[in-house]
Amino acid sequence: MKRFLLAIATFTLIFASQAFADPAGVNFPSLIMGIINWFRSILAVILIQVFGFQESWTQFPDLIKYVLVPFLGIFTIVYAFLRELRIFKRTRWSMPVLAFLITFSTLPCPMPFMGDDKLFVYIVNKLFAILGTWSVLMFGFIFFFGVLYYAKLRKAEWGSAVASAQIENEAIDSIRKHLKELYEERSDLVAEMADAKGKKFQDLSEKIQKMNAEINTVSAQLKTLRDM
Repeated sequence: MKRFLLAIATFTLIFASQAFADPAGVNFPSLIMGIINWFRSILAVILIQVFGFQESWTQFPDLIKYVLVPFLGIFTIVYAFLRELRIFKRTRWSMPVLAFLITFSTLPCPMPFMGDDKLFVYIVNKLFAILGTWSVLMFGFIFFFGVLYYAKLRKAEWGSAVASAQIENEAIDSIRKHLKELYEERSDLVAEMADAKGKKFQDLSEKIQKMNAEINTVSAQLKTLRDM
């Protein structure tokens, strides 16, 4: 796969170099330019005479739009299909070769009603344009309504959290009030116990013990609510 991408990069550089031949009075060495022009002429002959491409398509930037982008698009789709099918598990090198051959065989497919245009050029350019536009529109749609939906969920969560906190605070206040009443009642029993004797003293002592147990239970409940 890396070698294939390297070949595509070399192919693009050969044709694109014409656009940078003299950008600001700086020229490539004549020998390098001669080699590049030689390769370019050979590839141009192949594209024009073999595949019937228009001559303008061999020049930059039409080369990118009408040759390189459609070719890479079909190659990527075919190669991805072959990887998903997993037919050639032991000979993985055959998948890029087969994808290249399938893509290469698509080049000379004519469309009679399209004149000189080629099938793969028309399909890929139009399909990619539609998919690109559709993707941008869908992204905007999903992003906009996704943000609104997320805000709605967060608002509901915050509302639930506020309601839960309010209920918890009310429960804590109620337990504190009840605990305060228990302490006051125990204080009254202790004060009354100071002058009590005999059976009354024993009854007051039992009440205070029960009161202490209830105070401990209520205090435990209060601690549990605070720790939540």
